[in-house]
Amino acid sequence: MAEMDPNSVLSTISNLPSLPSVTSRIIELTQSSRTHPSEIAELVSLDPSLTARVLRLVNSAFYGLRRNVTTVNHAIVYLGLNTIKNLALTASIFNSLRPARGYSSLFNDILMHMVAVGLASDILAKEVGIRDESELFTFGILHDLGKIIELEYFPGAFEKIFSHAEKNHLNFIDAENELYGINHVKILDDLFFKWELPDSLRESIRGHHSVINVNILYRKNAAILHAANYLVTKNRIGRSLDFSEPWCDKTIYEILLIDDFILTIVSNKIEGRFTEITEFIKCLGN
Repeated sequence: MAEMDPNSVLSTISNLPSLPSVTSRIIELTQSSRTHPSEIAELVSLDPSLTARVLRLVNSAFYGLRRNVTTVNHAIVYLGLNTIKNLALTASIFNSLRPARGYSSLFNDILMHMVAVGLASDILAKEVGIRDESELFTFGILHDLGKIIELEYFPGAFEKIFSHAEKNHLNFIDAENELYGINHVKILDDLFFKWELPDSLRESIRGHHSVINVNILYRKNAAILHAANYLVTKNRIGRSLDFSEPWCDKTIYEILLIDDFILTIVSNKIEGRFTEITEFIKCLGN
C-alpha cells in the first residue's frame, strides 16, 4: 500500500469508482425546483440494488413507519423527496466504497459514530428551524468518510496516525496533520470534488472542525455538524478516534442562537435511539 502523501492520495482518489450515473442524475435533478417526485422515483427504480438498499433503510426502525413501504414512490410520499434523495446518495456512496476486506470492528465503530452524528445533526437542525433537516442527517453520516478511505486504502498510515493520536492524547485530525500534512477532511473533499457533489455538502463537511473558516452561506450547517460531532464524541457513541477531551467551539452558540440547554436536549434524544442507529448501520451495510 502507498504511503499517505498528497500525491498518493490524489492518485488513489482518481482510481476510486465514479458514482453511479443514476445517483449523479438524482443529485442533478433535485437541484431544480421543477423536478417532479415521480422523476426521482423512476430514476432510483432503474437501479435494483439502489432501490433495495433505499427501501431497507426506509423500512428500518430508524424511521418508525407504521406500514411496510414497497415502492420508491410510496417512500417519497411518506418521507419526502429530499429524504429519499439523501438516502439514495448515502447508499450509493457506501456501496461505492465498500471495503474489500469486509467490515472490521473498527470500521463499524467509526460508522456508528458517523450515523450518530447524522442523527444528532438531524435533531439539532429541527431545534434551530432548518427547513431540510434530512440534508444535515446525510452530511453528518458522511462527515468522517475520509477516515474510512484511510483505513481501507492507507492502512499503514492509518495505524501510525491512530497510535500517534492515542499516545499523545491528540485529536485524530491533529495527528494526521503532524505526521502527513494531509487529513481525512481534505481526502473526502477531494473525492467529493471528483464526484461533483454540491458545494453545500462539501463546504459543510469541510468546516465541521473549523466552523469560522467556512463560506458564510454554509456556516450554520458546519456549526450543526460541529455540535453534533462534539455531543456524539462526548457521549462515546461509536469512535471518533479523538483522544483529547471533546471540545466545542463556542462560536456555534452565536451562529445557531442556542445554549447548553438545547445541546442537552439533543444529547438526551440521541441516547434514547441507540437501537435504531444500530439497525440503520445494518441496513446500510447489506
